[in-house]
Amino acid sequence: VKDEHEKADVTTTAVTDEGVPPKNLLQVIQDVAKKTGDETVKLGMAVGQKTKELTDHVGRESVKIHDNLKPHMDKLGENTDREIKKHQDRARVLGENIGKSTREITANVGTQTKAVSEVVGRESVKIATNVGNTTRQVADHVGSESVKIADHVGKESVKIADAVGKESVKIADAVGKETKKQYDKVAPIVEPHAKKYSSMINGTMADLMTTDDDAWWKQTLDGTARAYGRVVLCDNPFTGLMICLAMLLGSPVAFIISLYCAALTNLTTKVIGLDQSMMRKGIFASNAVLVGAGLVSYFAYDGVGGYLSLIFVATIAAPVTIMAYLFTARIFTPMGIPTLLFPYVGVMMFTLLGASYWKAVSPVTMEIIDAPHFRFMESAFKGLAQIFVVDNGFSGFLIFLGMMACSRILATAAFVGSALAALLGMGFFGVPVEIINAGFMGFNSALAIPALLYFLVPTKKSLISCFLGLFMTLGAQVAFEALFTTWSIP
Repeated sequence: VKDEHEKADVTTTAVTDEGVPPKNLLQVIQDVAKKTGDETVKLGMAVGQKTKELTDHVGRESVKIHDNLKPHMDKLGENTDREIKKHQDRARVLGENIGKSTREITANVGTQTKAVSEVVGRESVKIATNVGNTTRQVADHVGSESVKIADHVGKESVKIADAVGKESVKIADAVGKETKKQYDKVAPIVEPHAKKYSSMINGTMADLMTTDDDAWWKQTLDGTARAYGRVVLCDNPFTGLMICLAMLLGSPVAFIISLYCAALTNLTTKVIGLDQSMMRKGIFASNAVLVGAGLVSYFAYDGVGGYLSLIFVATIAAPVTIMAYLFTARIFTPMGIPTLLFPYVGVMMFTLLGASYWKAVSPVTMEIIDAPHFRFMESAFKGLAQIFVVDNGFSGFLIFLGMMACSRILATAAFVGSALAALLGMGFFGVPVEIINAGFMGFNSALAIPALLYFLVPTKKSLISCFLGLFMTLGAQVAFEALFTTWSIP
């Protein structure tokens, strides 16, 4: 192949140097390439034939070598197996010898250890016995000494206690005598004032109650103040003044109209000649107080004409409560049933039902502020404030304080009634939380529970009556609310 390439190179160079045309050059290159290819094929076939012969020869020689080596390999394997078995036998014998020696050594060590343990045990018992005897002797000695010390300390303590007791008795006697002397000196001065001022914050304040001999305006003022307290069963002018303050803070217009209705009612009783002792106790005007507050809260008034209509309706409704009281008293008194607030309910209901025919006055829808969370204390005190149609928690707190001045039992019963009504309204009756927070579920119970404790002897049975009355009050309130809603009245 190399020779052919050299010839081709010489030919190409010669042709190029001699200026052979390109077409003759291409023919020459093709002839040279064809000749070179033919030679390459021949060479490849010759190489392949030689390679095959060589491979066959190597295979035959490998078989001969394997056949010659096989006997030697088998003999070497047998020798190897014999050597391995021989070494295994030697290892097993050596292991048995080592195990036997180990057992003998262990037995000797165990025997020696047992002997040493027995000696140590005997010595330990002796030492423990000696220590126990010594400890017992020390404990007995310490115990006897402790008993002696305790006896001595006890005797000394008794002596000291007796001495201290005698001195304490002497000091107490001296202090008692000195206190009695000081009290005897101060008592004539303090007791009259104490009785006077205690009567001002407890019960009915009888020492300050007016009589027929007092001026008419004093009697009217006393009866008006007591009328506010009489609503919550407290015949106490201080309670009435606290309620007036609560209404003034919560709804000034409602306070002014209720005060006007109460004063007008008391003056009317004097004009028509009713028992003035009942007027001074606030019995006649208590219903007029709520009528005045209700007229402001339950109606909407537009402009000057609306407020003039408010004054006109209040002027008519206030004296009508007297007639309603006399009517209900004539029916209920023979049956032993107190009149309470029946006149207010009757007058207010007729007023609300007839308001649709008036031009300047119309019933108003109560606005409830949305409150996503239940507020226990606020709802409880607002329940007290809603008795007087006032939506203010602080006003309820002032009413509670005013009731406390007259009767702690009634004040507590009113608060508990309002609080339980709020809890039951949310958990049992499913009332929306915004209505409960506004106190609308508490005011009836805040009146019902104190009334049951006021007219019933406080016993376990009366407490059961209070519990049942609470459920009856709430059930009736929910039922009447559904009924009155159809008439668009509260």
